[in-house]
Amino acid sequence: MSTDLSPAPAARHYLIVSADLSAEALTEALSTREVASLALDTSGLSPAVLKDTVARLLPIARAQDIAFLLTDNAGRGTVLDAILAQDIDGVHLASQEAYAEARKKLGPDRICGVYCGNSRHDAMEASEGGADYVAFAPDAEVIHLWAEAMVVPCVAWDLSADQLAPMDAAGAEFLAYRL
Repeated sequence: MSTDLSPAPAARHYLIVSADLSAEALTEALSTREVASLALDTSGLSPAVLKDTVARLLPIARAQDIAFLLTDNAGRGTVLDAILAQDIDGVHLASQEAYAEARKKLGPDRICGVYCGNSRHDAMEASEGGADYVAFAPDAEVIHLWAEAMVVPCVAWDLSADQLAPMDAAGAEFLAYRL
């Protein structure tokens, strides 16, 4: 019997960005790190600002093959409609309760990730429902237990700079932080 003792791969970067981020600032940030995913924080955005922001930032992410998602803090239809209208890769949901509606509206080919706080129960329900990833608050024990036992990737969500290394060591597949 062979045992693989190679170190686990390092977690991948997942940027959380605001609508006031310039195209130049995003391009510069992407040149300094390898980023797998980017989530636009839609909190408080009007449909017009959302549309303009996506039009400005999405081409930059696409050019580098980075998944572009919108956050949806309340399961609002405007965000789901924008994803479909602007051919956005998916959504990061603020709770497991919004998952079924979002998946139904977006279909199986778009990314649906779910924030679960520190609840492994919510994460299990989301993953059993087909979520593409679950996101946890920065809790090394919860993330470690999830990463050790489950197949669905986990994201350590909304991290500060001093939380990156501990969450990576805990086994998070993605480290999400604000740019």
